[in-house]
Amino acid sequence: MKTVNDIEEIGRIQSESTKLLSALLQLKIRQKTIVNHYKSLADEITIKLIRSMNVTRNFNLYEYYNLPKINNQEVILALVLDQLVEGNIDLEAYCIKDIEEAFIVDLMNRIEQTQ
Repeated sequence: MKTVNDIEEIGRIQSESTKLLSALLQLKIRQKTIVNHYKSLADEITIKLIRSMNVTRNFNLYEYYNLPKINNQEVILALVLDQLVEGNIDLEAYCIKDIEEAFIVDLMNRIEQTQ
């Protein structure tokens, strides 16, 4: 037979469970928002880079440096995302052309280090 104390304890446990479930739901919503924000940022960077490369690319980077044939956009985007993940770039501090040139220099430095 349940006592008043048992019933109060069950009520308290249910209340705590509800609070925990609510907090977990809020964390999941935040996580999804953060993931969507960074996905949107990556999409935006991709679009800007593709547009800028169509205007600024006046030589074939891969022939010039005798690199394997990889789409320039893929390499530049990979470098952008790599630098974003490492926290080495502040997008607001650069225009896209400057970013692109910085990543080309970074790419060349990486290639020289591996040879």
